[in-house]
Amino acid sequence: MLRFARTFELLAAALNRLAVPYAIVGSVASSARGSYRATEDIDLLANVPVRQAGQLVHALGEDWYADADQIRDAVIHWPRVQRDLYPIQSESRHLSRKPKNGS
Repeated sequence: MLRFARTFELLAAALNRLAVPYAIVGSVASSARGSYRATEDIDLLANVPVRQAGQLVHALGEDWYADADQIRDAVIHWPRVQRDLYPIQSESRHLSRKPKNGS
């Protein structure tokens, strides 16, 4: 649970630095309201302006897999497109380190 909380803390800090409004949704939000659901993710609705996509990627840093073009595309085509941002952790069983060549 500490890793889960730390992941959210890092993401929230990046969004706050850019003054991007966001809301926690999904299972974490419903659990906070008393309807508990066990999941291993954090659903977040963020109002990221297209012009800030690159700044968000930079604010998250190299420890995250976040692509500015995909974020821009998601913002332009919302609500038809969902994009996920993942913290890159070598010990994760679901994620692998982002390739250095960007592919």
